[in-house]
Amino acid sequence: MKSFTLRFLSQCYFLALLLTLVGLPHLLTAQCSPDTTPPICIAPSDTSLSCRDFEQLGIVNPGDDAVLSVYFGSPTISDNCPGVLSSVAVQLPQWNCGSGQIERRFLAMDQAGQISRDTQIISIQADSSFTLSLPAYAEVGDPLVDSMRFTTAGCDLLLITWSDAVFDFDCDADTDRLERTWLIRDWCSQGSDGSYAAPALDIDGDGQVGDVYSLIIRNDSILRPLSGGGEVLMGAFGNE
Repeated sequence: MKSFTLRFLSQCYFLALLLTLVGLPHLLTAQCSPDTTPPICIAPSDTSLSCRDFEQLGIVNPGDDAVLSVYFGSPTISDNCPGVLSSVAVQLPQWNCGSGQIERRFLAMDQAGQISRDTQIISIQADSSFTLSLPAYAEVGDPLVDSMRFTTAGCDLLLITWSDAVFDFDCDADTDRLERTWLIRDWCSQGSDGSYAAPALDIDGDGQVGDVYSLIIRNDSILRPLSGGGEVLMGAFGNE
């Protein structure tokens, strides 16, 4: 019994040693000699956002993929054998009023020269909307804010001009009344020419109209933001 037990243990030990020295290295290298499996390259999902939302991300250089990866994800790249290489190329669009498509083209190559590719499309949609701050009425001799202030996210191409009607009621060569008409055109808007006569409003409740207030101009509507939140429709904006 003792002799049989020793021979059995010896055979098991030899078998284990044989697997360690011969079989195990073979199992690790068989799939790489030769390597016939291409690497895995999976791009992040395609995404879309408005021009305004893209601008609010504060991306100065959209061609910098290190920055894009923070907001739009990184690819999944792996291989069954060590030594896979990866690269990315960013194709920027011909911007059209802040809209276009950014392509992130990913490539993975293994040591056998096998290549896998995938692409992520970032679609940036036009969002023509801007805010105007209308100047207040002023009396002759008062300091006059002589500009129309506006806020835009860079998705618009605005042309702002004005014309003045000057009145001299007592013929003394001094201006008694000046009426200024503003023309604001957004070349990025899909709508055609339209006009809107902004009313004089009493915003501060002092009984006098002509206070400063803001308007949000969109393709089809004009809104006034309320101080407590929300917006009120002031009128339609479209073709005449």
